[in-house]
Amino acid sequence: MRSLQVLSLVLLMLLSAAAPWSVGAQGNQIIKSGTYFLYVARTNESVNESSLLSALGSTNMFFSLRRNGEPVFVSVYGNGSVEFRVLGVENGTATVSLVVSGTDAVITYAGNITPFWSGRDVISSMASGNVTRVAVRSFELGSVYRLNALTGTVYDLKGRSYGRTLLFYSRDVVPGRALFTAPDGLKVSVSRVTTLNSTVVTYYGRFLPPLIQVVTTPYRATMANITASGRSVLIYDPGSGVLLSYFGFSWADFRAAGFSLFGGIDRSALSAMGKEEMFAPGLVLADTNVLGGGSTVRYSPETSPLAYIYLALIAIAGVFALLEVRRWEGS
Repeated sequence: MRSLQVLSLVLLMLLSAAAPWSVGAQGNQIIKSGTYFLYVARTNESVNESSLLSALGSTNMFFSLRRNGEPVFVSVYGNGSVEFRVLGVENGTATVSLVVSGTDAVITYAGNITPFWSGRDVISSMASGNVTRVAVRSFELGSVYRLNALTGTVYDLKGRSYGRTLLFYSRDVVPGRALFTAPDGLKVSVSRVTTLNSTVVTYYGRFLPPLIQVVTTPYRATMANITASGRSVLIYDPGSGVLLSYFGFSWADFRAAGFSLFGGIDRSALSAMGKEEMFAPGLVLADTNVLGGGSTVRYSPETSPLAYIYLALIAIAGVFALLEVRRWEGS
């Protein structure tokens, strides 16, 4: 009898060990009412307001969307941020608020739209035919979408599915796993998942190895006056599943919230070699209430060997997002 009990216990342990780590369990731990994640893309230089309207390239954050049925493209030359905040969870589905803000930005749009910036923040503007360009000191733009906390599937408010969330990692994120459909209709999936035996330093804190890096298959997306092509790269803390940094230009969460393209890079990292500054690729975790108390961490090459991996990634992938800014043809 005793041997049968021992055998049963061993079988139970084996079954528990063999059971896959479900996204549902991970999702329930992370996605709950009040959860928030803040990611930033900050500049490494001052912005000349007088020439902001004519600035081209070198944006720290960019995105496109349709507003009042018209195409809008935003280039952030100052500091940009995006916050994901769970407003509530009902029957396993979370309502997520996505708030984008930035400083020293140029907003290009066709037709007439409802402004998402204050008149007092307008630096200058110009119109050519149906197209208007406005330089602003700051702006804030919000949207809402749905997220299945059990499966990671993302939906817009009309119930249309856009693929898998980028907000948390779980073991179902394996090579070949479908992620999202790019704006041009191309199916994007996981190209590879690797372990980084390096330390990642974000604005939130210092994350020790091992960490998880997810790279997508290549894709190309066009909206308004921008075409972006390449891959998306994401780095996660496997212990919590939290996204630490995101380098790319499209994802299901942004699509469901109404943004066809969304990308950025923390440019303050580009001049960080040998200096005590933050360092992590793409949009970088600045604050969250999932991981407990965070603290400001200063960068140094000794504490963040990821710097070298990051530079190699840029060289190999051609900066992952090759942006072709084209003349706006209007709508």
